[in-house]
Amino acid sequence: MDFFAQQDIARRNTRLLVLLFLGTVLLLVLVTNVLMAAFLFSSQDYNIYSGHREGVAGVLSYFSWPQFGTIGLGITATVVLVVLAKWMQLSTGGKVVAEGMGAHGFCRSPETLPSVAASMSWKKWHWRPICRCPRCMC
Repeated sequence: MDFFAQQDIARRNTRLLVLLFLGTVLLLVLVTNVLMAAFLFSSQDYNIYSGHREGVAGVLSYFSWPQFGTIGLGITATVVLVVLAKWMQLSTGGKVVAEGMGAHGFCRSPETLPSVAASMSWKKWHWRPICRCPRCMC
């Protein structure tokens, strides 16, 4: 296995994922604006004597660039805040990532360690998240 080739593939895939994420945010802004215009159009009174509504042109009449910018800014700000919060949470280290995926820490008691790890110094295991061991209660 060539480490540098794998690293280049991972870098390329990361760029692709970032571009897809940005495209998804833009699509979310666009869909939200279309749904907002459709909601405003459908909430207007319908006069049964004047006939049908204007159709697509009627929906587009409720679309405006200031509204598009406001909705886009709101959605983008929300996405940026969520991304920054998650980034700060995960930047504390691999322990947080592992615990977020359901991993459990090692118990400090040498009796509860696996046989291979029990032969090592059990003081090396210095971090202890939620331990389910009834013996050591760490």
